[in-house]
Amino acid sequence: MFPPTLDEMMPADHPVRYVASFVDGQSRAEWLKLGIAPDGEARGAPGYAPRALLGAWLYGFMTGVRSSRKLEGACRDQLPFLWLTGWQRPDHNTLWRFYQEHRDGMRVLLKRSVRTAVATGLVDLAVQAVDGTRVAGSAARAAGADDRGDRGPGGAERRGRRPATGTAAGRASAGGGAARAGGAGVGDDRGGGRA
Repeated sequence: MFPPTLDEMMPADHPVRYVASFVDGQSRAEWLKLGIAPDGEARGAPGYAPRALLGAWLYGFMTGVRSSRKLEGACRDQLPFLWLTGWQRPDHNTLWRFYQEHRDGMRVLLKRSVRTAVATGLVDLAVQAVDGTRVAGSAARAAGADDRGDRGPGGAERRGRRPATGTAAGRASAGGGAARAGGAGVGDDRGGGRA
C-alpha cells in the first residue's frame, strides 16, 4: 500500500482547484497581455513556473495571505499551496519580485477570476456592511477618574479625602484662606507671599 498522493489529499471541490483551472485556462495571448511569459524566461537557470507563482498569489489573495513572507510560509506548510505549486517552495524574494513586476496584471486577473467564479455559481456576491454609527460614551468628564484614581462624581469626598485640586474651585478650597481672599499663596510669584 502506497501513501496517498498530494492530488488524492486535495478534495475535488476545494477552492484551490478552481484557482488552478482558472490559471491553466488562460491562453498564451492573455498571459502575454498581462506581461507574463507563461513558459518562463528563455535564458538563465530554470526558475519557478509562472503558473505556480501566479496561482499562489491568486489563492493567497482569496484566502487573505497577502504578505510575501506569509505566502512563502504557506507554500512551505499548507497543503493547498503545496498542491497548487507542485511542491515548489518559492522564497519571499521571488514572490515579491513576481508581484512587483506583474502587479497591475494580477489585479486585472483577480477581478476576472472573481467575475468568473460568480458567473459559474461558485461564489455569491453578498453585501457585507458594517454599522459605522458612533455612540457617545455615557461617562462624562465629571464621572471620570480624578488624579488619585477615584472614579465617579464626588468619589474623593465619598471616601473621606480632599478633592483633587485640578479645578479652580478645588484649588480655592485646597489653598486655604489666602487663595480665597485673592492674596498670593506661599511660593507664588505673583507678588505678596514671602519677601
